[in-house]
Amino acid sequence: MLGAAAAAVLFATYFFALIVILLISARGPLIRHTRKVLPIAFITAIVGDLVEVVGAWYPLVLFPGRLMTGASVALSTGAAAAMMVADRGEKGRAFMATGSLIGAGTGLIAGILIAVYLP
Repeated sequence: MLGAAAAAVLFATYFFALIVILLISARGPLIRHTRKVLPIAFITAIVGDLVEVVGAWYPLVLFPGRLMTGASVALSTGAAAAMMVADRGEKGRAFMATGSLIGAGTGLIAGILIAVYLP
């Protein structure tokens, strides 16, 4: 079982990967290769989730799992946003921002409900 400090670091690991990859890909070659990046992000998400499942028995494995999950979210969000902006301009950017906010909110609510009512 993780203590409070380890849980905080685990939580921050996700955001570290997310922010670093979004900063790197903001003006980099990832934007030009969005159709190649999306499948890589999808595979990374699956592997990251499987690694986190293993982390239920081996807590240290949770850290690379969270890192991979954050990386996959950054890659898929950046690639999808680039595709939408290229296709629809500013309306595409607004669509992606709205979808991200709705997804983040519903994911947070679902996570809280699961944590409170399922155990």
